[in-house]
Amino acid sequence: MKLFVYGTLREGCKANDTFLKDFIIKKEQGYVKGSLHNLTNRSFPALIDGDQMIVGDVYTLSDDFDFTLMDEYELYYGEGNKNNLYNRVLIDIYDEQCNFKESASAYMYNLKREHSIDELGPIIKSNDFFFFF
Repeated sequence: MKLFVYGTLREGCKANDTFLKDFIIKKEQGYVKGSLHNLTNRSFPALIDGDQMIVGDVYTLSDDFDFTLMDEYELYYGEGNKNNLYNRVLIDIYDEQCNFKESASAYMYNLKREHSIDELGPIIKSNDFFFFF
């Protein structure tokens, strides 16, 4: 199973150690098409639809990985739930030359949730959460 992460779940972050570290078989760099934003009054990013190439980590996870704890962390309550902070979706992954490589699960910010637009902060111009600060 593949998972694309672009924020606090990337290698070197505490959330990675908590939720993913023990299940990662392989890590690669990858890119997705989108727009990366800082969230107001929060210390994590939001990925929404867009045409920029957003950098992140693509993890191959062991078969015993379970999304339950990750879903709680991302405030994902199930497909189509209007209260999701993030939606877990299947997303296309690209290489540095913008060539399609594969698909992976990812958490994208839920713009349909009440007040989500108000929380959407400035675009992270580097397209890399690690280089926002």
